[in-house]
Amino acid sequence: MKMLVLILLGFMTMASCSHRVHTLVSDSSSNISLHSSKLENINLIRGLDSDSLPYIYVNGEWYPWFGARNLSDFPYDSIRDLTVRNDNYGNRAIFVEYPQSIIDSIKNIKLDYFINTDPSVIFDNGKGNPAKMIDWIKENKRLPKGYTGKTTAVVMYDVNPDGTVANVRLFKESDNGAIDQDAVRLVNSFPRFKVIYYTPWKEPIRQVIRISYNSSDDMK
Repeated sequence: MKMLVLILLGFMTMASCSHRVHTLVSDSSSNISLHSSKLENINLIRGLDSDSLPYIYVNGEWYPWFGARNLSDFPYDSIRDLTVRNDNYGNRAIFVEYPQSIIDSIKNIKLDYFINTDPSVIFDNGKGNPAKMIDWIKENKRLPKGYTGKTTAVVMYDVNPDGTVANVRLFKESDNGAIDQDAVRLVNSFPRFKVIYYTPWKEPIRQVIRISYNSSDDMK
C-alpha cells in the first residue's frame, strides 16, 4: 500500500511539472508566444533582434521611444505575456503585456531628446543624394523648342512605400504650358526611391518639387 501511494505521488509530481514548465511555442504561422519557464523567458527576451523587430507594442499601444532594447529596463518577471507576430500593417513586431503600473511609467518617460518619426525618402533607390537628383533633373528635362527666358514649375507627387511615384500633378504653373507638361513628365519618370519608415504604418509620402527651366542653360 505504501509503495502504491509513492508511485501515485510520483505521477502527480510529474504532471504538475509538465503543466508549469512549457517550451517556446511556435504555431503554423510562425508566431512566437512566451509561455515558458522564467529562465527560458529571460533567454528569449534577450535573444530578440531589435533590428529585425523594430516595433514593439506595449499593451496594444506603440510608443516611438520604447523598443526591444527597453525590455531590460523593467523586471523580466513583470511581463505577463509576450508574442512575436505580424501587426495590422504587416510588420513583424513584438507584443508585450505589462501591469498598469509599468504602463504608466512608460507613458510618463521624460525624454531629453527629440524623436523624429518622419520617413526618409532617398533618390534613386537609396543610391542618390540631393545633388544627384538635381543632376538627374538637368540631364532629363526638355526645354520646349524656341523657348527663351526662365521660369519654374512646381510639381506635387506621392512616393509609395515601395518607392514608386504616384498622383503626379502640377501644383503651381509656370508661364509656359509646354514646360508644365514636361515638369509633370519628368517627375513621372523619376527612378524608384528608397523609403525608410520609423513608424509601423506605411503610407504614401507627399512631396513637392520646384523645377526650373532656363534657356541660357540649354545654350551652354
